[in-house]
Amino acid sequence: MLMLVLVLMLVLVLMLVLVLVLVLVLVLVLVLVLVLVLVLVLVFVLVLVLVLVLVLVLVLVLVLVLVLVLVLVLMLQRSNDQASGAAMVEGSSKLCSNRAE
Repeated sequence: MLMLVLVLMLVLVLMLVLVLVLVLVLVLVLVLVLVLVLVLVLVFVLVLVLVLVLVLVLVLVLVLVLVLVLVLVLMLQRSNDQASGAAMVEGSSKLCSNRAE
């Protein structure tokens, strides 16, 4: 009878240890899953930040290119206006010299 009680106690202790080990394994798995989820969220946030930075850089480059094109167009228009004004002055001076003769 005493042997049976000892065997039952041993079985109960072993089952308790097994349950504790299973609980520890489950807790470890949950912690690992949480860490993986946090890492994935951090990677997602970093990718979003990188994409936003790239978009901002592209927008800034486009704005700079547009400003440079606008400045070049204005400079060309101004030089064309000056050239046409000089041609008009030269033409009018020729007309004046022709009339004077």
